Amino acid sequence: MKFFFVIIMALFPFLGFSQVKKTHPSTSASVVLEEEVPEKEGKTGFTFAIDLGMYLASKKTASIYNGLGLSQINDQSAWYSIPERFTEVGVNTQANIIQTINDNFPEYNGTVTGIRFGIDDFPQDMNYSPKIYFALNATYHFSDYWAVVAKSSIANLKSTAVYTMTLEGPTIPQNASEVIQQFDLTGEEQRIHFDLGFKNTSYNDYGFKWFWGAGMSLVGAKVESNTAFIGQTPYELILQNNGNNQLINEFNSAQTAFNVGYYATTGWEMEYKDRFDFGIGFNLSRDVIELGLSEEDVWNKRIYVSFGI
Repeated sequence: MKFFFVIIMALFPFLGFSQVKKTHPSTSASVVLEEEVPEKEGKTGFTFAIDLGMYLASKKTASIYNGLGLSQINDQSAWYSIPERFTEVGVNTQANIIQTINDNFPEYNGTVTGIRFGIDDFPQDMNYSPKIYFALNATYHFSDYWAVVAKSSIANLKSTAVYTMTLEGPTIPQNASEVIQQFDLTGEEQRIHFDLGFKNTSYNDYGFKWFWGAGMSLVGAKVESNTAFIGQTPYELILQNNGNNQLINEFNSAQTAFNVGYYATTGWEMEYKDRFDFGIGFNLSRDVIELGLSEEDVWNKRIYVSFGI
C-alpha cells in the first residue's frame, strides 16, 4: 500500500505601504508612515511527545487462550490443553491436581477423587481487558498544516475467563457423586506498534487544532503466558524443554511476530505558551496479529492523551 504525502507551502509576501496626509496650506505637511508588522513565521522542524492511553484490542485473537492449547508455539515449546496439562504432563500429575483441588476447596472435606472434562468446559467468548499503553513519537513539521509522524508504542494485554471441570467423589453437596466447579483462566501477551505516516492540522479561532492522519503500522505480538488456576494455584499451559528435555514451568517468551498493517487517527490539540502541546486522540488500526500458529486480521483501537514539546 502506498501513501502519498502532500506538502502544501503557502507564501505570504510582506506588503509595506505608506500613507501621505495633506493638511491646510497654513500648516506644515506631515507624512505618516505605517510600520510594517512582520508576519509570524510558520511552525517547522521537529517536535516530540509522549502518549498515554487505553489499548482496546479486538477480542478475535483472545480465544487462543481458551485452554484448548496448540501443537506448539515454537521449536522448543509446547502449548498444552488443560486436560493434557492436568493428566499427561509430568509424573503423577493427575494425583497432584486432585490433591491441589482438595487443598484449595476445603468445603469438599478432601473427598474429591477424580476429575473429568467435557466439550463445553472451555470458554467460547474470551475478551481482553482494556490496558494502559505508552508511546513515544517524533513529528517533523513541513509547515503549520502538514507533518510526518513516527511513533512507537507498547501495551501489555491480559485476557481472562473461566473454565469448568467435573469433580468426582465429593460428599458435599449431600448425595452428590460429582460437582461442576469453575476455575480461572488467563492469557497474557505484549503488543508493540511502530507507526509511520502523515498528519494534517486545521486551525480555528478558539485555540484548538483539529488533526487527522494515516499511515503504515508495523505491529508485533508476543505470547507471554497462558495460565489455568485451581484456586490460587497457577498451572502454566505453555512449557518449554531445556537441554535435558525436562519440563520447566517458567516459560521463556516466544519470538515476537511482526506484520504490516495500516492506521488512521484523529483528535484535538492545543498549544501552551507557544512551546508545549497537549492533545487527545483516537487511533484505529487494521493489524495482522500472529500468535503461535494463529494469524488474524483485526481492528484495534487506541485512545490517548499526548504531551509534547
